[in-house]
Order: sequence, then C-alpha cells, then structure tokens
Amino acid sequence: MRELRFIYQMSLMFSEPATQHNYTLKCFPQSDEVQEIDGIRILLDPESKNFVSLDSFGNQTLCGVAEQEHRLFRITVQGAARTGLAPGRRGNADKLGMYRYPSYYTKAGDAILSYWRSHPVYGMSAHEAAVYYMNLLYRDMRYAPGRTGVATKAEEAWTMRRGVCQDYAHILLALLRLEHIPARYVVGMMIGEGASHAWVEVWEDGVWYGVDPTNGREADDQYIFISCGRDAADCQMNKGMMIGGGQQRQSVSVIVTDFES
Repeated sequence: MRELRFIYQMSLMFSEPATQHNYTLKCFPQSDEVQEIDGIRILLDPESKNFVSLDSFGNQTLCGVAEQEHRLFRITVQGAARTGLAPGRRGNADKLGMYRYPSYYTKAGDAILSYWRSHPVYGMSAHEAAVYYMNLLYRDMRYAPGRTGVATKAEEAWTMRRGVCQDYAHILLALLRLEHIPARYVVGMMIGEGASHAWVEVWEDGVWYGVDPTNGREADDQYIFISCGRDAADCQMNKGMMIGGGQQRQSVSVIVTDFES
C-alpha cells in the first residue's frame, strides 16, 4: 500500500467572454478495491450549480452550467489516495463485449495487422499477452510529444512509431482486440508532475489488470485511476458548450506525491 497526495487542475482561457457554459467533467478518482480516495476537495471558478452522476462506463461525472460571463474556467481537484490495495479491479462480465472489438480510435490497419501477425501470443493468458505487447511497444515506439494529436488513431501513430500515452494505449488496445481479449482505455494520474496519464486494463478471470506501455511497466501503487472506456473519446476529462468564448486555450497540471513528501 502507498499513500499519495494529488492535485489536478484544468484551466480554460477564452479570448472572448463566455456565458451559459454547460460543462461535463471527468477528473474525479473514486474508491474501489485497488484505491481508497479520501479528503477530496473540488474547487470551481466561477462557482456554478452542478450535480454528480455516473456515465455508462461507471465514471464519476460532474455536470453543470456557469451562467455568468467569464474568460477563465478552472477546476481544481485535490485529495489523498491509498493505492495498491489489490492487484486489480473486479469487473462485471456482462459488459465485456464493448471491450473485445475495435473502437473508432483502435481499429487496426495494415501496419498494425502486420505487426500483430509477426508477434503471435499462442498459449498466453490475457494478462501475459498484455504484458508481452506492452514490452514490445515500449521497445518499438518512441515517446514524441507534438507528433500526434487528440484525433490521431492507433494506425496513424503506429505508422509513425511515435506518439504519447494516448497513442501507446490505443495501439495496445488494437493488438489485444485482434485477439478478442477484453481491454479498456484508462485515464488517471501517476506519481510525479505533469499532466494526466493513459494506460490500459486487460480482463482476466473477473479482474482488470493495468499495464502501461508508455513506461513499460504494470500499473502499481504509483497510479491513481480516474476513468475508463473503449478509447480516449469515452474518457474526455472536459466537454462543454457555451455562448461566445472565441478562441479557447486549455492547460492541465497534475501533481502526485508521496503523502510524507
């Protein structure tokens, strides 16, 4: 077990005043058998009416509307997490179908298909196959911010052999789903400073196990789970509509430290 502190902050800056800003935010870790979240505080600027619900993937979602005129919208989420309480998350088998087959961002093209055929996983369990592909991607991909974007698909990123955590996760999902292994995209936080992080969870014997191809390691007590889905589109941490606003610029800051730090 590990005790962590976390601070997540997302800011939206508008070039023109915005009003009637309807937002949907998914940036809140929840307690489960792997992690226990405590002392969570949510600060919104500007303050606005909102409510909490769960989406179809079980992710905690904050929905609301900032009616007043504003040029800055900011949310800060901070709290503590006890992590590494179990090796994986128990799941519901009746929802596995959506995680077995390609989604919009994880459909394999010729390049991924060729790579998959060259690296068979005969006789491996789902977890073993996930770790095997994770290590291959860590070896064969290069972390390269700015080469891909939020709309980049797995096949495009693999053709370049370049990308960021979203791309690594999408490619790993494409490989696992070619084997019809249930696997899901995960967004969360990792110890250190930077932005949010993405990895993959694979289903085996009723449990979701985390693997992180970007860092070539299995997800352990340094990770805080926030949300999951078929791919990045299901885990967007900020979605919204508003009147006005002009051009938008978003910044995200994540700090995760050991509790005693």
